[in-house]
Amino acid sequence: METTQRSHLNYGARADASRAFVRESQLSPRANLVYQLTDATSVHLGYARYFTPPPLELVQQADLAPFAGTTNAPASNVSTAVRSERSSISMSPLAQFSPALSATLDGLL
Repeated sequence: METTQRSHLNYGARADASRAFVRESQLSPRANLVYQLTDATSVHLGYARYFTPPPLELVQQADLAPFAGTTNAPASNVSTAVRSERSSISMSPLAQFSPALSATLDGLL
């Protein structure tokens, strides 16, 4: 961690692996910068490679024909491999109004 009086830089990595239904893994670098604009306001800018294994309900059967015409029918009749979700950059300003009240706005870019 690198630090000045007004800013903090944190960095690291995270390892993820999925071995159920899909065999995927990822080493995810992470870096975050927090800059103190005023005593009450700071800005956070972060880069993190996120890895989310697929939901089990998206794992399809080898043969989709038995589900045709049912509420369990998939949106597509093509059986495709399920993949993990990945996303990257986040930014969030934080305002501290009092010791008991703060506000933040988070978002992925």
